[in-house]
Amino acid sequence: MTHAPLAFLCGTDLDAYDPAGLAALHDSSPVLRRRYRKVAEWTGVDAGRLLGQGRSRAGPHERALIGRLALATAMLGIHDVLAVHKIRPGVLGGLGVGTMVAAALAGALPREALIRTLAGTGGAEVPDRAGALALAFLPAGADPEWYRGAVGGAVRCGGSLGRDKGS
Repeated sequence: MTHAPLAFLCGTDLDAYDPAGLAALHDSSPVLRRRYRKVAEWTGVDAGRLLGQGRSRAGPHERALIGRLALATAMLGIHDVLAVHKIRPGVLGGLGVGTMVAAALAGALPREALIRTLAGTGGAEVPDRAGALALAFLPAGADPEWYRGAVGGAVRCGGSLGRDKGS
């Protein structure tokens, strides 16, 4: 049996994210429960809230905050569950919050810094991650040099994949 590279494409619309299915996996997976406990330690938001309990009672700002944290925690937790079974991505990419999660999974920033940034509590110390790689896709016509300037030159532009012929 050959092993093909696995790509993790992290991303979904926050409004479309439904944590109900993840709640059952959370109950049965010690690895996933551990990830949720860490996020709760870093943010003060408990696993129940991240899994959707009490979401309807929250105001719009709080719902958005919990939504970002819930989505990132789910992505990190699913990665952790797969890693226990030695399933690791060969390629990482993402959309929105997923882009940041992909960067953390690639080692570009610590998970705690990601979660604290999403929570608005400030990032943890970010160590030098020479050799870490994350993949980003820019909209057609976007200037990658702008992104390089925005992050102080820490971005290497690898080239264009071309336009999607289907659009």
